[in-house]
Amino acid sequence: MEPLTPQQFLDCTQNRLQLPAISDCEIWLLTARANAPGNEMLEGLLSVDERQRATRFRFEEDRVRFIVGRAALRWILASYCSVSPDRIQFRDGSHGKPALLSPSVSVGFNVSHSGEYVMVAVTSDTECGVDIECSRPRAEEFSIAANYFSGQEMEWLSRTEAGFLRLWTGKEAIVKALGGGLSVPLCDFDVTGVLEGSTSSITISTRGHVPRTLWLSEVAVPPGYAAAVATLSERRIVAGSGRLQS
Repeated sequence: MEPLTPQQFLDCTQNRLQLPAISDCEIWLLTARANAPGNEMLEGLLSVDERQRATRFRFEEDRVRFIVGRAALRWILASYCSVSPDRIQFRDGSHGKPALLSPSVSVGFNVSHSGEYVMVAVTSDTECGVDIECSRPRAEEFSIAANYFSGQEMEWLSRTEAGFLRLWTGKEAIVKALGGGLSVPLCDFDVTGVLEGSTSSITISTRGHVPRTLWLSEVAVPPGYAAAVATLSERRIVAGSGRLQS
């Protein structure tokens, strides 16, 4: 998937978009570089509270990623719903996952950012979770894996080059789709079957939660990154920008 600069994104989404087809999960990938053309316009789409939140980031790259992610989400949802971006209102779920409060449209969405990229996923009539990550020092990856991966995932990691990011993004996408936050332990489920292509779905059964089946897909992103998207109903993963160019 080719990332869009903020200016390219704004230029190609001027016209109203239709909601994603019921069979699809649309993915948008944007660059988030400081001083990039279009950043100022994106910042102007934020609410007063969101602008205040942006000023609290200590590092400029974190501030830019927040602005690009939140503003792009507002712009996409506004286009789908035929309203202006300032009419979009969010509410937080019990574990902090945002949901659309107004207008009243059955749409699921999720945002993730890492390094210089922001990824937005949008679905109709089902929830979704997305995660993008850039590579970390190898020693740090194995330290994290030992705490959060299952035994089978650790074995798979030992024989798979660059496997950590693929495992981590898959597991994070699932947790975000469920909206359960840290109440869903990452070591309670195994995503290696999906990564190896033997299955496309995973049933999560963990204490305190009703068993749920999710569909997980990896997303092609630039080198040095990995990304995955999970949905609570089976969906075809498509690039939102690809529809604009057809």
